[in-house]
Amino acid sequence: MPTPRLDLIHEWTQKEVRPSSLIDISDGLANEVHHICAASSCGAILWESKLPLSPELRAGAPKSRALVDYALNGGDDYELLFTAPSEILERMSSDSFTTIGIVTEKDVLIHREDGALEPLKPEGHDHFRAV
Repeated sequence: MPTPRLDLIHEWTQKEVRPSSLIDISDGLANEVHHICAASSCGAILWESKLPLSPELRAGAPKSRALVDYALNGGDDYELLFTAPSEILERMSSDSFTTIGIVTEKDVLIHREDGALEPLKPEGHDHFRAV
């Protein structure tokens, strides 16, 4: 039973914060990063080491996949993914968001903990994929 992030929206309203892009990650973080980048004609680099992995994920995820794969491609998580310039982030409570990457000119990549930089594949839910 996910809780919509109305707390964050209220904070943004009070502090006159307007993200440059915003989407929920209910179809998977990797998918949604690709959606933002396609719509904005840009790229991104996500840092694997910065992805927040909840205690519930750590305790309950099957060991058949790496935890980070669940974080990137799982679904039904109603957290918000957004982009904003650093001066906007400075106005926000640092407890209300986690910086997980940067916007770049092209390509959507993941910087792995071992230092490798590789394409980030969108493997979450696709509403238009043939079943």
